[in-house]
Amino acid sequence: MVRRLSQIAGNGLVIRWSDPRSLRGLFLSLRYRVRRYPTFILGGREKFVGLEQAEAGLIPRLEALMGLGGNHVSQDSVAH
Repeated sequence: MVRRLSQIAGNGLVIRWSDPRSLRGLFLSLRYRVRRYPTFILGGREKFVGLEQAEAGLIPRLEALMGLGGNHVSQDSVAH
């Protein structure tokens, strides 16, 4: 999923990974009220929980924000 997101957005996307078992991860889980993983937070406001929701909501939202309009690498060409 992270590879696919970076292919869509290129250098205009910053991806931060946090282990929920770390102190920082615990803090972020409390701050964003995350209870299930993986969770993707876009712009500190929008939350997408699970891979299915990320596929359905995060990717189109990211494309809209970046002005890509769906012109991205197809899912079939990206290894999961």
